[in-house]
Amino acid sequence: MTKNALGEFEVFTDGLKELATMPVKVEAHTLDFLNNSLAGENSQKAPVKVRALAEHLHANWAEYRREHDNTWYDFAAVLTDYAARGAKTEREIDARTRPQREDWAGRAIKALPQFAMAA
Repeated sequence: MTKNALGEFEVFTDGLKELATMPVKVEAHTLDFLNNSLAGENSQKAPVKVRALAEHLHANWAEYRREHDNTWYDFAAVLTDYAARGAKTEREIDARTRPQREDWAGRAIKALPQFAMAA
């Protein structure tokens, strides 16, 4: 079990290293990723709330990249921040608990390298 966990960790960190070298070329791709990822996780929720949260996180990304690099790794940092702290404003758009946010962000970041390569 430990070897399996170590193997998964190594693959995950390799993916993060790749993200650090990949610039976000089209800003809309990050919004597409958020919409797709959140819609898949929240199929029972109202699409309006899912879009609102995706747009909120996308706005957080726009703010974050003013002072950081414009890479997919930096986009992942915004998702990590959301997992830890929740939505910065408009808390009514997201009632998920921290464990739920962390679970979603972990799966989303794990899927990010494949999405970024295709974008």
